[in-house]
Amino acid sequence: MPGFATIDFETTGLFPGRSDRAVEVAVVHSDADGTITGRWDTLINPGRDLGPQHIHRISGYEARQAPSFAEIAPRLLELLSGRVVVAHNASFDLRFLLAELARMGYRHGPEVVSLCTMQLAGRFLPGSRRSLAACCATFGIDLDGAHRASVDAGATAQLLAAYLDHSGERSGWQECLARGAEHEFARLPGSGVEWFPRERAWPAGRMRAGGDREGGQARRAVRFEADFGPTAGRAPHGLALGAGDQVALTGSMSRPREEWNAILAGNGVVPRSYVTKAVKLVAAADPDSLSTKARRARAYGIPVVSERALTALLGL
Repeated sequence: MPGFATIDFETTGLFPGRSDRAVEVAVVHSDADGTITGRWDTLINPGRDLGPQHIHRISGYEARQAPSFAEIAPRLLELLSGRVVVAHNASFDLRFLLAELARMGYRHGPEVVSLCTMQLAGRFLPGSRRSLAACCATFGIDLDGAHRASVDAGATAQLLAAYLDHSGERSGWQECLARGAEHEFARLPGSGVEWFPRERAWPAGRMRAGGDREGGQARRAVRFEADFGPTAGRAPHGLALGAGDQVALTGSMSRPREEWNAILAGNGVVPRSYVTKAVKLVAAADPDSLSTKARRARAYGIPVVSERALTALLGL
């Protein structure tokens, strides 16, 4: 039966053609009338730092447990095949989809049959702002927990349904659905890896706070331990920093990098922009960071600690 597949990607940044990667994807199926018939979502391990974590709220602890894009791609293409792909700012999501596929050596020949709910706002909500939040507010659609892929994709699918309800003539929609039904992605061999939604990353009953959701209801739970994950980024017992010790920093910390470098230098510590075996410590915005510096530090056995731990070590 033809229908829609609404998608949303959370990413490390805005430029898939450079080094930015997908860190989460959600897919919502709807039938030809806009009724939601299925939902799927997964975190994605990008193999690099996670970019603006304050936006997507994904921690390194979560991403390190997640499958790679190549591992989730077979199921993703299966969910998109034979359907009209829908997104709010569809050009953004499709660029990331095609860029991630291209990194795998997969080249999709035909143009993806798609609809953009942001562009359609010009038709159904003339004169209004076109952000997802503004469009959803107009129709009374819940967007609690925005910038989580499952939340944004679900809200976008509901927005699509609202557009369909306000359409007098359906011929254009039917023509689009017919083209979508004929559009197929080449199937990839199954990876045998299950999708990994955010809830799976945390021990039962110990979800961190921050708008995590289940069954459409916001879940509020106490974040356990400090920072983002069970590692907590604590400094190893007995570790101290002295004059001449080298420290590298990684991630978007609460203090600007220039300020931290000045603080380190003022305490006789040498700030480094790279990691060698001579570095004594790496301080990270997220101690579970997947950045090159953090991964190299772990390979060398160098402690990776939180900004809070670095502050304590310096006696600030």
